[in-house]
Amino acid sequence: MLYVFMIAFSAIMLLYGAYFLMRALPGFEKTRAGNPHARPQKRIAALIPARNEEMVIAYLVDSLMKQDYPKALYDVYVLVNNCTDDTRARAEQAGAIIMECDQPTTSKGEVLNHAFNRLMADDANDYDAFCVFDADNLVDVNFMQAANNALCNGYDIAQAYRDSKNPKENWISGCTATFFWFMSRLYNGSRANRGVTASLNGTGIVFSAQLIKKLGYDVDTLTEDQEYTAQCVLAGYKIGWMNDAIIYDEQPTSFKDSFVQRRRWGAGTMQCSRKYLGPLMKKAIKEKNRDCLDVGILFMGAYVQLIGCIPVVLTMITYIVRLQVNLISGAYFALGSMGLTALLSVLGGALFTGIVALIEKKTQKLTLSTYLLMWLYLLSWAPANLLCFVTRPPKWKSIAHTDARSIQDCEAENDGTRKVAARLRQSKRTSVRS
Repeated sequence: MLYVFMIAFSAIMLLYGAYFLMRALPGFEKTRAGNPHARPQKRIAALIPARNEEMVIAYLVDSLMKQDYPKALYDVYVLVNNCTDDTRARAEQAGAIIMECDQPTTSKGEVLNHAFNRLMADDANDYDAFCVFDADNLVDVNFMQAANNALCNGYDIAQAYRDSKNPKENWISGCTATFFWFMSRLYNGSRANRGVTASLNGTGIVFSAQLIKKLGYDVDTLTEDQEYTAQCVLAGYKIGWMNDAIIYDEQPTSFKDSFVQRRRWGAGTMQCSRKYLGPLMKKAIKEKNRDCLDVGILFMGAYVQLIGCIPVVLTMITYIVRLQVNLISGAYFALGSMGLTALLSVLGGALFTGIVALIEKKTQKLTLSTYLLMWLYLLSWAPANLLCFVTRPPKWKSIAHTDARSIQDCEAENDGTRKVAARLRQSKRTSVRS
């Protein structure tokens, strides 16, 4: 009976994984050019929420000030939020417009909502769109042009390619970088190849002014990006994918910071699940809406992981039963099974890392420890998610950003990503001329 139950619950896990594997397969195809090139015409405001980011803010502003896009068509705003350091002065010196957040805020979503309301209420501003970045980001020179392309080709909201500033610093930053490469290529990229909505990924997001006017920006969960993804697909908006708009993000380098970050993601996903899973599945079934179905299945993740714990518990019970029947054979069986599981976990994690790094041309950007310890990174995600069933949602805590480097230094270290983006841009311009 134990084996029957183990097979049944394992089958649920396998079916859930099979869905995401099926969705990921189009990502192995040749990367598509994406949005056709359009002449610069959209007026854009870049928004950067910042709290005590004096180490990195100037480098982000500098990368935005050097965009290959007409200067008259965009402005850079730093949303200073309760700073006690030199963030304001350094951002202003780099060329940004300072916007003080003059009301109490507890999240990035509240800061952005405050900024959207102020900019939209000012008749002097005639922005067509807004781009949102985290303070530790660096932005490729083509970002604004790629945003313009997406907007001109009918998207009211789009997500950029999220690369990493420090993938080779240690295994924690390497594993997190690999995760975001996976999200860019085998999650968002693969869905774009099949006409399915992309998913927002925290930073590097383009919003049209019309979208903000109609939908607003009312988010209150710990993962405002996932919440807004749900709001968009429920309202009938398809999120575009900008594979040639690259941002570089600083990844955590300590296991504690990484675990806290992923626990927050897990709690936020649970909040979104409780709030939006019902409406998403209802619309998916009633209207045969595959975008709502896709986001709804994503929000089921924490519940599926909880179900996945049952086979683990049942396996431990079988070990105990075997030990009671025959101590020696039971011990050999338990040790052999656990040893095989450990070996397959290490090999599986290394294979996953290798595949993602290979198709994204990042094999030289990772340390050997990243390949060998990916299994631990993935395994530790389970308790980070499962804690949301027994604890209250954690409060947001900032992670210190100290990777102070220029966009030129970062792109020199990530030349492969830039070459792919350059080929995409050239192919789009060629197709327009043709």
